[in-house]
Amino acid sequence: MERSALAVKGEAVVASRGRVRRLSTTAIEEAASAPLFQERPSWQAGMLGATGVAQALAEANRGFLERVTARVTAGSASAGAQPRVFGLSTDHAGRLLRLLPAERETLAAAPFALFDLRFGDAVFWTSALAPREGGVGETLSTLSGATVTPMAPGRWVRASVVLAWHLAQRGGLAAALTLGMTPAVQALWCGMPLSLLEPAAAAAEGAVLARWAAHPKFWGRMLAAVERRDATGLQAVRHLGWQLLATDGLRSGLARRRLLREAVGARTG
Repeated sequence: MERSALAVKGEAVVASRGRVRRLSTTAIEEAASAPLFQERPSWQAGMLGATGVAQALAEANRGFLERVTARVTAGSASAGAQPRVFGLSTDHAGRLLRLLPAERETLAAAPFALFDLRFGDAVFWTSALAPREGGVGETLSTLSGATVTPMAPGRWVRASVVLAWHLAQRGGLAAALTLGMTPAVQALWCGMPLSLLEPAAAAAEGAVLARWAAHPKFWGRMLAAVERRDATGLQAVRHLGWQLLATDGLRSGLARRRLLREAVGARTG
């Protein structure tokens, strides 16, 4: 999808070339809770500084962890508990629930998102951001055959979407290193008009998963380091996260080139 194709309502957002200003977490939350993400000068004109990114990312991680523990609590109170919680095993999800508040804060302070809103899936976001007669209530399909039904977004998902939008406007590696956003997805989000932020949040709400939940070591090592208050182990597992981000980016790039080759072959064949 071309960048101009996203400007379906209103004008596409263009990142400010002026001085970069910091945006507090409070300002992000205030903007994210506004109906349909109405433009506000306090956050529309400025971009997040490094401190603001860290604070907003920790807040988003905290919101995800609270979502996991709430789901575990609800599942424990019901007759049939789910075998996995946002992709996490019941063991890992249960350990999250048992963490002390300070330990959960340490976990939330990870330098990357602990959740996945499919920022590595350009096909998903192309579909989610495209204009459609049925609006955001339609089911979104991907090439893999998986489907996601958009839902009313929670507060932390809205804040995460605002953060993603800001990082996409900045360009560079910030969106990739914090949210796992691939260049193709970043191009889509960089050209996203503000009118599509609410549909984006609705789509993201239905796509929430724990990042690297299927990895055999990531969550186990992360939880063990936090539980033991092992600073060295925590640093090591954060390095593992960076390595996984790099691997995800490489895999996405290879898949994108494969699809391009197949598209070219189909046209010339």
